Amino acid sequence: MQEAAYLLRVSPQRVRQLLGQGRIAGVSKIHRRWRIPLGSNGLPQVSAGSRGPEGTWCRLPMEKTIIRINQANIQANIAGKLCLPVIDIWQQGTVRRCHQVEIMGPSRILYRPHHGGAYSLWIEVATEVEFRI
Repeated sequence: MQEAAYLLRVSPQRVRQLLGQGRIAGVSKIHRRWRIPLGSNGLPQVSAGSRGPEGTWCRLPMEKTIIRINQANIQANIAGKLCLPVIDIWQQGTVRRCHQVEIMGPSRILYRPHHGGAYSLWIEVATEVEFRI
């Protein structure tokens, strides 16, 4: 049950509720343990409820990880002899700032001088790629 909760990104209590409602397909109980099969997408198959919002397990994270070079911090470091982090890592709605990053996987560097935003140079990384700060 813990593994199903981890895969669905919900609490074990919520998995117990779904089991009690009979909303997880192909479930069987052997002795004192639940056997929850995985579907073709690698997640337990949960049927839709009759009310309320759609479950969070229905959406897969599709956002790219974007690594941006903060030119304003570079110029501030040069002008004021500061040591501000110049690399911004945008991942799933959060921003982490650092001085160096090691990317373990496919990525690409993009330069768009007329992009219109504050950034003209950035690195796009796939969601599943790991990196070390």
